[in-house]
Amino acid sequence: MKETTVASVKKVAKKAAGVTASSTSTALEASKVVTPVVGHIASAGAHVALMARDGVSVSKTEGHITVLKEISADLNKTPDLCSCDHCPEVVGYAISQKNKKLDRKLTQIGVHATSASSPVPLPLGDAVTAAGMVHTAKKMHAGTKGVERNRQASLVHAGARGVRFVQQDGSMKFVGGCAVARAIIDELTHHWQRWVYSDNGADAIAEKLKSK
Repeated sequence: MKETTVASVKKVAKKAAGVTASSTSTALEASKVVTPVVGHIASAGAHVALMARDGVSVSKTEGHITVLKEISADLNKTPDLCSCDHCPEVVGYAISQKNKKLDRKLTQIGVHATSASSPVPLPLGDAVTAAGMVHTAKKMHAGTKGVERNRQASLVHAGARGVRFVQQDGSMKFVGGCAVARAIIDELTHHWQRWVYSDNGADAIAEKLKSK
């Protein structure tokens, strides 16, 4: 092969290599842009799904608050409805916890809505999660996490049970259970009989009194 021909071939090869390298570089740069965009689209879909989930939770929580406020209003009108003396305090605590939960869920929906509609990824959800973790850590450090919730659950559980007697045949019988306390438990758990007569009932009620 002539030197001039070889030189021409090398020139063409170098040019082709340059074009290939340039194309590869352009493709890599484009992928850097496209990958986050695709990821953000997927993330937006996840935010929409979380909004739907939290929307269901908001609806349920609002329903609980409505019924609990009705019970509270009845107690204000007729205090003697409660025979255990715990219900006014417990129902007030339950309403407060449910309001906190409602506020948190509405905040989360707002965060998800903003993130889903944003043209760029926003770390708002991380900020909300971090704030919740700090709140929990403070309560754990202070030794107050769950203390008041467990106390309130024990009060309403004991009031709904009444006095326990051991009958001659060895079976247990509960007498004088507070009807209002049972109504509160039923609203929280949708199954008062299951938990009132269970030794683990207070724990189950405490779970329903969480503000998260």
